Amino acid sequence: MRKIIKNAIQCKLCGEIIESTYRHEYVECKCGSCAVDGGHDYLRRSFRDKECYTDLSVTVLLTEYKIERLQALLNPTTTLADTFYETLEDIGAIKYHYHDYMTTEPINADEELKRLPSADYDLCCALITMLLREDHFSNGSFGERFENGDVTPIVEKMIDLLKNSTEE
Repeated sequence: MRKIIKNAIQCKLCGEIIESTYRHEYVECKCGSCAVDGGHDYLRRSFRDKECYTDLSVTVLLTEYKIERLQALLNPTTTLADTFYETLEDIGAIKYHYHDYMTTEPINADEELKRLPSADYDLCCALITMLLREDHFSNGSFGERFENGDVTPIVEKMIDLLKNSTEE
Protein backbone atom coordinates (compact mmCIF):
# COMPACT_ATOMS: atom_id res chain seq x y z
CA MET A 1 0.00 0.00 0.00
CA ARG A 2 1.23 3.49 -0.83
CA LYS A 3 0.81 6.89 0.80
CA ILE A 4 0.12 9.84 -1.47
CA ILE A 5 2.49 12.69 -0.65
CA LYS A 6 1.62 14.89 -3.64
CA ASN A 7 -1.29 14.55 -6.09
CA ALA A 8 -0.46 16.73 -9.09
CA ILE A 9 -0.29 16.80 -12.88
CA GLN A 10 0.94 19.22 -15.54
CA CYS A 11 -1.20 19.92 -18.58
CA LYS A 12 0.83 19.50 -21.78
CA LEU A 13 -1.48 21.89 -23.64
CA CYS A 14 -1.49 24.96 -21.36
CA GLY A 15 1.49 24.07 -19.17
CA GLU A 16 -0.34 24.63 -15.89
CA ILE A 17 0.60 22.49 -12.91
CA ILE A 18 -2.45 21.61 -10.83
CA GLU A 19 -2.59 19.87 -7.48
CA SER A 20 -5.35 18.42 -5.34
CA THR A 21 -4.45 18.72 -1.66
CA TYR A 22 -7.55 17.38 0.06
CA ARG A 23 -10.20 14.71 -0.54
CA HIS A 24 -12.75 15.58 -3.25
CA GLU A 25 -10.82 18.70 -4.30
CA TYR A 26 -11.39 18.64 -8.06
CA VAL A 27 -8.93 21.02 -9.78
CA GLU A 28 -9.08 21.67 -13.50
CA CYS A 29 -6.32 23.26 -15.58
CA LYS A 30 -7.00 26.68 -17.11
CA CYS A 31 -7.64 25.26 -20.60
CA GLY A 32 -10.00 22.57 -19.25
CA SER A 33 -8.16 19.66 -20.89
CA CYS A 34 -7.37 17.80 -17.67
CA ALA A 35 -8.13 17.73 -13.98
CA VAL A 36 -6.88 16.13 -10.78
CA ASP A 37 -8.90 14.98 -7.75
CA GLY A 38 -8.48 13.12 -4.47
CA GLY A 39 -5.92 15.00 -2.41
CA HIS A 40 -3.85 12.59 -0.33
CA ASP A 41 -6.64 9.99 -0.25
CA TYR A 42 -6.84 8.81 -3.87
CA LEU A 43 -5.48 9.62 -7.36
CA ARG A 44 -8.13 10.49 -9.94
CA ARG A 45 -7.54 12.06 -13.35
CA SER A 46 -10.03 13.53 -15.79
CA PHE A 47 -8.93 14.36 -19.33
CA ARG A 48 -9.97 14.79 -22.94
CA ASP A 49 -6.99 12.75 -24.12
CA LYS A 50 -4.94 10.55 -21.78
CA GLU A 51 -1.75 11.88 -23.37
CA CYS A 52 -2.56 15.52 -22.50
CA TYR A 53 -0.91 15.55 -19.07
CA THR A 54 2.24 14.54 -17.23
CA ASP A 55 1.78 12.97 -13.82
CA LEU A 56 3.80 14.74 -11.12
CA SER A 57 2.39 12.79 -8.18
CA VAL A 58 4.63 11.48 -5.43
CA THR A 59 3.84 8.32 -3.48
CA VAL A 60 5.83 6.26 -1.00
CA LEU A 61 5.31 2.88 0.58
CA LEU A 62 3.01 3.32 3.54
CA THR A 63 5.49 1.52 5.79
CA GLU A 64 8.28 3.93 4.78
CA TYR A 65 5.99 6.88 5.45
CA LYS A 66 5.08 5.56 8.90
CA ILE A 67 8.74 4.95 9.76
CA GLU A 68 9.70 8.46 8.67
CA ARG A 69 6.92 10.03 10.72
CA LEU A 70 7.77 7.94 13.80
CA GLN A 71 11.47 8.75 13.52
CA ALA A 72 10.60 12.46 13.64
CA LEU A 73 8.99 11.82 17.03
CA LEU A 74 12.32 10.67 18.45
CA ASN A 75 13.61 14.24 18.28
CA PRO A 76 13.72 15.39 21.91
CA THR A 77 12.05 18.69 21.02
CA THR A 78 8.79 16.90 20.13
CA THR A 79 7.59 15.90 23.59
CA LEU A 80 4.20 17.57 23.27
CA ALA A 81 1.31 15.15 23.47
CA ASP A 82 -0.48 17.04 20.65
CA THR A 83 2.46 16.47 18.28
CA PHE A 84 2.48 12.76 19.06
CA TYR A 85 -1.28 12.49 18.74
CA GLU A 86 -1.37 14.25 15.35
CA THR A 87 1.45 12.09 13.99
CA LEU A 88 0.00 8.83 15.29
CA GLU A 89 -3.44 9.73 13.97
CA ASP A 90 -1.92 10.54 10.56
CA ILE A 91 -0.31 7.10 10.31
CA GLY A 92 -3.35 5.26 11.67
CA ALA A 93 -1.64 4.27 14.93
CA ILE A 94 -4.18 5.63 17.43
CA LYS A 95 -6.12 2.79 19.05
CA TYR A 96 -9.42 4.37 20.06
CA HIS A 97 -10.32 1.16 21.92
CA TYR A 98 -6.89 0.84 23.49
CA HIS A 99 -8.44 -0.54 26.68
CA ASP A 100 -9.28 -3.74 24.76
CA TYR A 101 -5.52 -4.44 24.60
CA MET A 102 -4.88 -3.84 28.30
CA THR A 103 -4.68 -6.62 30.90
CA THR A 104 -5.07 -4.56 34.09
CA GLU A 105 -8.38 -3.25 35.44
CA PRO A 106 -8.37 -0.40 36.17
CA ILE A 107 -5.59 0.28 33.72
CA ASN A 108 -2.19 0.48 35.39
CA ALA A 109 0.08 2.15 32.84
CA ASP A 110 3.30 1.11 34.55
CA GLU A 111 2.26 -2.55 34.56
CA GLU A 112 1.06 -2.40 30.95
CA LEU A 113 4.39 -0.90 29.82
CA LYS A 114 6.16 -4.03 31.11
CA ARG A 115 4.56 -5.87 28.17
CA LEU A 116 6.55 -3.85 25.62
CA PRO A 117 9.37 -6.38 25.01
CA SER A 118 6.91 -8.94 23.59
CA ALA A 119 4.48 -6.41 22.05
CA ASP A 120 3.36 -6.53 18.44
CA TYR A 121 2.68 -3.36 16.45
CA ASP A 122 -0.98 -3.12 17.53
CA LEU A 123 -0.10 -3.42 21.21
CA CYS A 124 2.58 -0.73 20.78
CA CYS A 125 -0.07 1.52 19.27
CA ALA A 126 -2.40 0.77 22.19
CA LEU A 127 0.36 1.46 24.74
CA ILE A 128 1.23 4.84 23.29
CA THR A 129 -2.47 5.70 22.98
CA MET A 130 -2.83 4.75 26.66
CA LEU A 131 -0.10 7.25 27.56
CA LEU A 132 -1.75 9.97 25.48
CA ARG A 133 -5.10 9.31 27.18
CA GLU A 134 -3.36 9.40 30.55
CA ASP A 135 -2.09 12.88 29.61
CA HIS A 136 -5.64 13.93 28.76
CA PHE A 137 -6.71 13.19 32.33
CA SER A 138 -3.44 14.28 33.98
CA ASN A 139 -2.16 17.20 31.94
CA GLY A 140 1.60 17.06 31.49
CA SER A 141 2.03 13.38 32.29
CA PHE A 142 3.02 12.55 28.70
CA GLY A 143 5.94 14.99 28.82
CA GLU A 144 7.00 13.49 32.15
CA ARG A 145 6.80 9.97 30.73
CA PHE A 146 8.85 11.10 27.72
CA GLU A 147 11.50 12.56 30.02
CA ASN A 148 11.48 9.39 32.14
CA GLY A 149 12.12 7.24 29.05
CA ASP A 150 8.71 5.54 28.80
CA VAL A 151 7.77 6.84 25.33
CA THR A 152 10.93 6.43 23.22
CA PRO A 153 11.13 2.61 23.60
CA ILE A 154 7.56 2.28 22.32
CA VAL A 155 8.29 4.42 19.25
CA GLU A 156 11.56 2.56 18.62
CA LYS A 157 9.76 -0.78 18.88
CA MET A 158 7.11 0.43 16.41
CA ILE A 159 9.84 1.46 13.95
CA ASP A 160 11.63 -1.86 14.38
CA LEU A 161 8.42 -3.83 13.81
CA LEU A 162 7.63 -1.80 10.69
CA LYS A 163 11.14 -2.29 9.31
CA ASN A 164 10.74 -6.04 9.74
CA SER A 165 7.25 -6.17 8.20
CA THR A 166 6.67 -7.78 4.82
CA GLU A 167 4.92 -4.86 3.09
CA GLU A 168 6.08 -4.30 -0.48
